[in-house]
Amino acid sequence: MHTPEPSSSQALTFITDRSFTEHSQYSSVLTELEAIANQCNYDGLKIIQQGGAAMNACWVLEQEPACYFKFPKPEAGGGGLWDFAATACLFNEINAVASDIYSQTLDLNRPDSTFMNHRGVLYATDRPLAKRIADLYCQLNSG
Repeated sequence: MHTPEPSSSQALTFITDRSFTEHSQYSSVLTELEAIANQCNYDGLKIIQQGGAAMNACWVLEQEPACYFKFPKPEAGGGGLWDFAATACLFNEINAVASDIYSQTLDLNRPDSTFMNHRGVLYATDRPLAKRIADLYCQLNSG
């Protein structure tokens, strides 16, 4: 996957599941994603809220520039290891980004759970966008 030159003819696409609309930081995330889109000279922010983990990750690849992420949470759930392992393989093959929310390798061999809730996930079409999303998470959760 190449790093696209920012262009006013394309919007930044944020792909998420419907449950994220109830997250306490949802409004702040949208505000920050709009700022990222503006800084990168994209034509606004487009939001897709409908699929499950595997489909959402795949849609990122169809919507360049795009991202899909889930913040860490204490309770189990939010997509199984098998969903993220399959899509991470696709992303790795085309040099797109599949990591946890801290930009570390996905923990796909957990002995204690089949879920990814402990470190979240981050999928992005390019590394600069992934870094901005990881920084966004750190900014929202510092302090």
